[in-house]
Amino acid sequence: MEFKLGCKPTPLENRNRMLRMSDYIKTPEFLIHPASWDWGKIVRVPWGMDGNGPDIKNPDLVPCGDCVLADIAHETMIYTALAGKIYVPSAQEVVAAYSEITGYDPNKVDGEGDNPTDTGTTWGQALSWWQKKGFGGNTIGAYVSIDPTNVNHINAALYWFGPLSTAISVYAFMEEDFNAGRDWLIPEGWDVNAVLGGHGVPLTAFSNWGRSYDFVTWGKAARMSGNCRYGVQLEVYAKIDNAFVSDRKPAPNGFSMQQLVDDLAKVKAR
Repeated sequence: MEFKLGCKPTPLENRNRMLRMSDYIKTPEFLIHPASWDWGKIVRVPWGMDGNGPDIKNPDLVPCGDCVLADIAHETMIYTALAGKIYVPSAQEVVAAYSEITGYDPNKVDGEGDNPTDTGTTWGQALSWWQKKGFGGNTIGAYVSIDPTNVNHINAALYWFGPLSTAISVYAFMEEDFNAGRDWLIPEGWDVNAVLGGHGVPLTAFSNWGRSYDFVTWGKAARMSGNCRYGVQLEVYAKIDNAFVSDRKPAPNGFSMQQLVDDLAKVKAR
């Protein structure tokens, strides 16, 4: 089964203007967390393809590169389930959000079967939209960029703030392993240049201090090794939702939430 990819890299100049997780970590207490944590287990309904590939539930829906919006849909399912009543978006709703952000029109297919409006999305575009408009009744507050090579910050942010929005590079072995139901592991002799494209997936859990990570893609929960995550991850973002933090646990020690709120106000005022 072939799936669609559509996560474009956020331009470096835009990423340099984003707030960064490392700037708000003030003491080591923030890095204290369990060895394993799982947000995805609260969702006990099918995740949904959400237009990002062939879908037997929506056979008339043309697959498109809306993976970043599918990520947002899956994270919304987790956030709303934690709040007490899960919201399960329809595939049509996810595709409509993709169209709103990018101008995607499923009817504009050329003579060779390609759609010039199916251009994909950057996380910079999607996070700004999510913050302003919300999705499924869930609106994020501030969002911060995390160094994808810093496993300590990734694990701590995943524990304290819920699922992380990420951009990854997809290689042929990953599609093959996914179709076969295998975890994503870095194979021997893998070609670091054989990239099929960019993809948006939420990290929902970590195990054994980051030896493996759970994520959701193409309608299913899956797992990758820590080495694979390190090798393919390009961008990582945490969303700081004050209601989520206060409802589930207090603001983490060693993280300057007030400074983040103040900086966010300055950014919005520009």
